[in-house]
Amino acid sequence: MDRWDVLEAGITYNPILAPVTIPLKLATTVIGWLVPGRIRQLLDHYRAQLVRYQPILAGEPQALKPGVDGRQALAKRVAQADAALDRSRQQVKRIWRGQAARACDKAIARLDPKLAAARKDLSNQANALSAAADGQQRAQERFNQVLTRFDAGAASLMKAAENVSSSFLKQPVEISALQQRAGELFRVAVTEAEAVKGDLGKLYNDLATKLVTGAEVAPAAPAGRANTVDDIKPDDRRQGTQSIFEQFITPKMQDEGLNAGSQLRDEATNTRVKGAKTSDHLDTNTHSYATDYPTRDGEGAARRLAESLGITNWKPNDTQRHTIEIDGHRYSAQILWGKNIDHDDHVHVGLRRVD
Repeated sequence: MDRWDVLEAGITYNPILAPVTIPLKLATTVIGWLVPGRIRQLLDHYRAQLVRYQPILAGEPQALKPGVDGRQALAKRVAQADAALDRSRQQVKRIWRGQAARACDKAIARLDPKLAAARKDLSNQANALSAAADGQQRAQERFNQVLTRFDAGAASLMKAAENVSSSFLKQPVEISALQQRAGELFRVAVTEAEAVKGDLGKLYNDLATKLVTGAEVAPAAPAGRANTVDDIKPDDRRQGTQSIFEQFITPKMQDEGLNAGSQLRDEATNTRVKGAKTSDHLDTNTHSYATDYPTRDGEGAARRLAESLGITNWKPNDTQRHTIEIDGHRYSAQILWGKNIDHDDHVHVGLRRVD
């Protein structure tokens, strides 16, 4: 018997203290029943704190979103460039004009190294994303092990709680020891979880750096300019037609060395120059816009503009209109060039909203 047993034995069998010892024994028994519940409540509280790490370790952090979006944009630009090159090669092969072939070869020669660099970046980024996914899985496995060790320790503590001493004088000491062990178990688990979180943070920081180093396929478009039809963002002016010229058509023609000439006209001017009553030049037609580009050699520029708008059956000396789609809306486009239709000194481009 230790000193607590001796002391309690003395209290228990002392007839004078009997009225005190009986209630003490009853209290001891009741406390013994309550101890497992108290320890379980404490352990459940600690485990709930640990589980809060779960969302941090799962899913893609917001910090990676700009890099992931940038990678998707780069992949789109590569696909667009590949498609443009393929169309150019087919067109040159079909027409096979010496000057066009040489121009195409030069353009491809300038673009190929950028495309190769972009494809390499996309490949490196894909590898980085794969490595990050593996790292995230390993972090989850490490965290699961942290929970497993905590649960094992908690089970051991519960067994100890169920076997708490029947000694009234020993119970407070043993309960305090159980609470301290539970707290230490929690602190160890938190330290391990923080280590997992820190390692995963380093992995994501490294990935974010790799994702934002993508090569440019082509120089960024100047402010307000669209490199492709898909980049055009029409505004409300003349139902979008004017902004399409400003963002795409006129810059494309400027790349061909052609500057904008006549644009909107009032009815008197339109009559004087013998323009059609339904002309896209007329300022009274609020759903259309047109621009003339003066030149004595406009067929190539007109053809390439048509192709860039997705028109595949354009031909000179033809007044046909072509329906195209831009930003979810339908437009009727007309590109005129040719002596037979009195358009051998300028390329006429007209656009009309039709939906």
